[in-house]
Amino acid sequence: MAQLKHRYKVYARCVTYCHVFVSAYDEDDAIETANDIDGGQFIIDDQGDWEMVEVEKCDMSDFEP
Repeated sequence: MAQLKHRYKVYARCVTYCHVFVSAYDEDDAIETANDIDGGQFIIDDQGDWEMVEVEKCDMSDFEP
């Protein structure tokens, strides 16, 4: 007898990698400086990734026909 499959809702986080150039005294100062910069000044890199963060079992009433 074949085992029945269940439906699951899987939440994912899409990660976009960016960079910004800063002048700083050391690495900690560079991170602090970057944290204070407006996000619009960051340059988007071509790389990205997905991370699955949560899963929950669903019943059929959770799905549209």
